[in-house]
Amino acid sequence: GFHEPAYRSIVSMLYRTPLLLGFLSIGHDIIFYLGHRFILHTSWGIPIFRHDIHHRAKASSAISALYMHPLDFFLEVVLPFLIPFALVSNLSSSYLNILMPGIAALGGCYEHSGFNFWPNVTGLDTRLHISHHARWNVSFSDGVGSANLMDSMFGTAADVNALHTSPNLSLESPDSSKMTSKSSPR
Repeated sequence: GFHEPAYRSIVSMLYRTPLLLGFLSIGHDIIFYLGHRFILHTSWGIPIFRHDIHHRAKASSAISALYMHPLDFFLEVVLPFLIPFALVSNLSSSYLNILMPGIAALGGCYEHSGFNFWPNVTGLDTRLHISHHARWNVSFSDGVGSANLMDSMFGTAADVNALHTSPNLSLESPDSSKMTSKSSPR
């Protein structure tokens, strides 16, 4: 088989990895947002995918990121990674295949942890995701490490300025009637 010199492989990886991370982040943002808002947060999607189980987590803890029904996990975790990876699999590397899900897992645990180490850095402010759990109708893709494009495009981003004036926003056990109040597609 064909083997390229090691230096060429390293150089190729160094310029491809940031581009692929950008593509994968944007692809994840699009797929996650569409599934999360237009399937998981609808009156017909709740009973099928049981996303309400994830929103029932009462404690702010990292493990609550995975507190969900298997169908919800598939739609919310597996597909948003699998589809973008499948589109660029021929350009990807083992390094990237390990790096991206690892970063995402840490981000998901951090944004559910109850800690907010960087409140003044919008992309790392855990209150964006906490506001989603508390209100059910904002921040469908805003979160630690997300490209945050879809929430900006659809006008569902949490008000960052309001978050900075309410530092004690916390996870609640929301009323299930909030889930479909403004988030159902019309």
